Amino acid sequence: MQVTGASSATVEKIEPLGPAERTGIRVGDEIISVDGVPFEPIVSFRGKAGRPIRLRLRRKPELIYNFLVTPVKESLHKAVQRAIRESIHIIEENGNRYAYLHAWTFLGSGSEYRRLVEMQDDVDGLLWDLRDGFGGFAGRGNRFLFGSADSDWGWHKPVVILTDDGTRSAKEMLVDVAKRRNRATLVGAPTPGHVTTVGAFRRVGDDSVLILPGMRSALEGHPTTPDYFVERPIPYSAGKDPQLAVAKQVLRKLVEANDPVPAIR
Repeated sequence: MQVTGASSATVEKIEPLGPAERTGIRVGDEIISVDGVPFEPIVSFRGKAGRPIRLRLRRKPELIYNFLVTPVKESLHKAVQRAIRESIHIIEENGNRYAYLHAWTFLGSGSEYRRLVEMQDDVDGLLWDLRDGFGGFAGRGNRFLFGSADSDWGWHKPVVILTDDGTRSAKEMLVDVAKRRNRATLVGAPTPGHVTTVGAFRRVGDDSVLILPGMRSALEGHPTTPDYFVERPIPYSAGKDPQLAVAKQVLRKLVEANDPVPAIR
């Protein structure tokens, strides 16, 4: 679960199958207090892993809930890896079946792409969520989406990619190429135009990395605009995701037309 704010906080992201999702907390909820004490970032959860705590949340200005949730202490690396793996599922809608993957980073193990390829014969298209998170290395993602000269391994069906201000670095580079090659349709908000290549990358300990900047990318300062711009207000949204809703509609058009990029209307 990721929150922003000071005296209160808005839940911006929830990991699939994590404590927050299992409890019923939703994106857009405002955390008012923890164990009866006004919320403070980090401090409110410090030292409380493994034991139940009481969260008081505001879902709408007039609607307040109390939740009992047990925080889990986990390294960021492990949490992100798990979240990527557990985000993979099939969405069934209007007679179609879509594979879904939320890649918070391109530092995954690569197993997520193998799972999708194994699912490919059983679905009609892919919803690839590149919102939120951070970059990484696009090598595996590039091979998955564009293939390679010596192999036809990868994804060959229609693709819709969800983008926003968190689609940055390596993810932003992939999105730019996908749009220019008409390999995928982009839905959501513009990318931030924050792309600096990495000169060196080394893991330090269990939960830290040392990143040295490399060459400046031509994409730096030049956001990639989606084919379908859709706003997503977060506060008090009660978990609603209009960007994902439009992405599913666009993918349905792609599947029906068997066309990589449908006409924008």
